[in-house]
Amino acid sequence: MSRKSKTISSIIKTLGVLFALWIIFSWIYSSTGSDIAFEDTIYEPSEEDIVQTPEFAGDTVVYTFGGEFFSHELEWMDNNQNEYVSEFKVHVEYLEPSKKYRERIRSSASWTKLYGKLAAFDDGKLDDIVHMYEDIKNENDLNEKEFADMVVTSIQNIPYALIHEYSHDEADSTWSDFDIQYHKDGKPCLDNVKFGLQSPVEFMSNFKGDCDTRSLLCYLILDDFGFDVAMLGSDEYTHEVLGISGNYRGSYVKKNAIKYYTWETTATGYGPGVMSTNCSDMDYWVVDICSRD
Repeated sequence: MSRKSKTISSIIKTLGVLFALWIIFSWIYSSTGSDIAFEDTIYEPSEEDIVQTPEFAGDTVVYTFGGEFFSHELEWMDNNQNEYVSEFKVHVEYLEPSKKYRERIRSSASWTKLYGKLAAFDDGKLDDIVHMYEDIKNENDLNEKEFADMVVTSIQNIPYALIHEYSHDEADSTWSDFDIQYHKDGKPCLDNVKFGLQSPVEFMSNFKGDCDTRSLLCYLILDDFGFDVAMLGSDEYTHEVLGISGNYRGSYVKKNAIKYYTWETTATGYGPGVMSTNCSDMDYWVVDICSRD
């Protein structure tokens, strides 16, 4: 028998074996297929599988097929009195890398570099939230201004939490009467956080943020959607707000002939260009970072 004939014979035998295996597998699947539903499978972890970071203990962790998330449901109303309700989710696996990255940044870093680094590192890690906002936009047929308002008002409606890099006692002896009274009142607070700032992933993991944490998240989200945005800071007022360019009126900071209108993120009722009288002197405000940089 030639080498070619032997090869053909071997192939026929192999195909016969594979066909027999396919018949057996098809019979097994037909007998048990009704119990197999991969798309409906939900991972239910044992107690050993659940890892709770102490400072995030108590947050909702949702386990789904393919991953686990920190999840928070929020109801809010925009400045046009439209009501929304949605779920904010971020993968649990993103939390520690984002936190450790922030903690590795040099303490001497400028606010511009700090905000830029955190935004760049977390970019792409909030896809579930970006898609959530996109779905809301499409479902409600929102134009650009309506969409920006919907995003910012959602963050405004997350309960405020003070974040600082000191212990409570150190903060009380270093900062203003506001902080002392805030601690006395027992309001939500995270202490010993480097820079007194959480990254966007950290914020969406525990839903705790003050002015710069909130403004950074809004900046990152709106930048992803193509808005010309900025973060505006004031050493005089120790405050940070979002800046947005466009056809608005009111208070603004100018950079390279572009007006960035202020947008408060720590309280509801504020739209672009509206500032509290406690921090309204725009001579004390600068552009820390903008999407054009």
